[in-house]
Amino acid sequence: MAHKLKNVNGKLDAIANEKQKFHLREGEREIEGSEDFDRRQTGSLVNELEICGRDKEKEELVNLVLSNSDDFSVYAVCGMGGLGKTTLAQLVYNDKRVESHFHMRIWVCVSDDFDIMRLTRAIIESIEGSPCNNQELDPLQRSLQEKLSGRKYLFVLDDVWNEYHDKWEKLINVLRCGTQGSAVIVTTRMEKVALMMATAPVQVQHMNRLSDNDSWLLFERHAFRMRDKEDYTHLEAIGKDIVKKCGGVPLAVKALGSMMLFKRKESEWLAIKESNIWDMPDDGKTILPALKLSYDHLLPHLRQCLSFCSVFPKDYAMKKDQLVELWIANGFISSRGGMDLHDMGHEIFNELVLRSFFEDIKEDFYGDTRCKLHDLVHDLAQSVMKYECCFIEPNKTLEVSKVVRHLAFSDGNYWLPSPRNKDLHKIRSLRSFLVTPSSGDFLPFLIKQKHLRALCIFNIEKWPISIDKLKHLRYLDFSRSAIKSLPESITSLQKLQTLDLRYCPNLFKLPNGLKHMKDLKYLHITGCDELTCIPPGIGQLTRLRKLSMFIVGKDAGQQIGELRSLNLDGKLSIKGLDNVKDLTDARSANLTSKKNLEWLELIWQQGNGNNSSTENIEETLCGLQPHSNVKKLSIEGYEGFKVSKLDDGVTITKSSGNLIIVS
Repeated sequence: MAHKLKNVNGKLDAIANEKQKFHLREGEREIEGSEDFDRRQTGSLVNELEICGRDKEKEELVNLVLSNSDDFSVYAVCGMGGLGKTTLAQLVYNDKRVESHFHMRIWVCVSDDFDIMRLTRAIIESIEGSPCNNQELDPLQRSLQEKLSGRKYLFVLDDVWNEYHDKWEKLINVLRCGTQGSAVIVTTRMEKVALMMATAPVQVQHMNRLSDNDSWLLFERHAFRMRDKEDYTHLEAIGKDIVKKCGGVPLAVKALGSMMLFKRKESEWLAIKESNIWDMPDDGKTILPALKLSYDHLLPHLRQCLSFCSVFPKDYAMKKDQLVELWIANGFISSRGGMDLHDMGHEIFNELVLRSFFEDIKEDFYGDTRCKLHDLVHDLAQSVMKYECCFIEPNKTLEVSKVVRHLAFSDGNYWLPSPRNKDLHKIRSLRSFLVTPSSGDFLPFLIKQKHLRALCIFNIEKWPISIDKLKHLRYLDFSRSAIKSLPESITSLQKLQTLDLRYCPNLFKLPNGLKHMKDLKYLHITGCDELTCIPPGIGQLTRLRKLSMFIVGKDAGQQIGELRSLNLDGKLSIKGLDNVKDLTDARSANLTSKKNLEWLELIWQQGNGNNSSTENIEETLCGLQPHSNVKKLSIEGYEGFKVSKLDDGVTITKSSGNLIIVS
């Protein structure tokens, strides 16, 4: 024992020395928001009110594509990162004149993976608005040509890095089938790529930096939003000096303006103006000084949450809920003033949006909010987390640090015997592991990761044994897999907070002991259509915030009253309402108190031969009155005649035999 204590003391001494080395000071810093102020897959949508100084470039490019009389033309927009190439393409793409001029407009984010198969499939999916599952290139290309033939189209290929002419020719040959006037707009940082892809040198448009005046207007919108000009006249001169240091790069101006929004004192503005960080080179190849400065001025927990995002590939559309759940699982979020971690996570997300680190914020059909990192923000996050976060792309060799904490793969073939993965067995420090396996045995590697907190493995065929040995797991995602059931042993993962089983089409059974997983906050089972019941006692999981589906049963512990004490938010689908006994039973779900629910689905099983009277069915619906905050309510299989009045202003429409009620 004495020997062990001596070793521990030695380690503590070493830590103390490190403290001196890095000039760390003792003390506590409360994690707090800005209490004095109220609270890259790219896409084609853009908020034009956020744009300054691009009218001339927009008009030039619009006139070019509208006046094009050739059979097929390619226009390139070229410039360093952060200048707004994607924004310019979005402005042109959404211009009403352009919209009416072309029969078809298609937007595809290319990024650095110029894969002909992927791009062809992405173009088809953009045209059809639905997934394309064809895996063969020739039929894909024939299908695309059929869709384009005889039509005047505009393509935008955003963020192109490919320098190989033969790859470009293979794609362009497929696209040369539209009518006269069809056009492609390409955005790229590389002059070589622009000249290679444009059909003529005059069709390359170089992005200029913003003028000092336009830079200041953009900065004002972010730094002084909702404030009268009289409130900041004393900061204007300092602000204009700071803006000049951004070098006319819109991304830098926005990031810095969003940071200054939270600084009110003149001394704080002077400190930013005189910072040594402006001595960093601004050559388009390194991290922009303004971005680094904005990052450095984030509170520690905000920096940690942002830099973690580098585990995802560039141009990836990150889901807000998934980010929050991963942040919580990794312990990046600490409670403040009794606030729930879930609410803290959403506050952090909104703060990063407000500070312009997250962009392209969209809500999809399913109500999921998605966002992206600009390439340069991703570079910044990667530079900060270079030893701790690592994303490995298909068929690429990348040296992985032995101290890596968050590791992601987009191709399970990495686990096949290969020189590329010879050092992986040395890793023991993982906290997050995300992989889409197609083959290879990664389980022996996983079991060694005793401190793993987050595990995402998609498209697996069967439940990996020994997962229950990972006692520190907080986040487990096996969505879109072929698993049929979960073993009871999973309930031994007592720290598990997220269990994501979305779109597991064969899953018919959840473990009966689910009620014992007291830390469970998120249970995602949307699209598990083979599930016929929910394990008894789910109402005992009082920390549950997300329950995407509840199936009402007849037996004790499976009845609708299990929902009574659950503080759920987001979307809830309640199936099996035929099993609700009466009005009192329906009211026991206590839906009127669930103020955080936004989307509610109420589903009866049509034609199931139950003997419920029409009056009983109507009473059940009346007892399922939701809170007035519900934005969307859909009712399926309802065989009653009356719909009780819900709230003033609610409209009711009939669609495909189902009532859709939208507030």
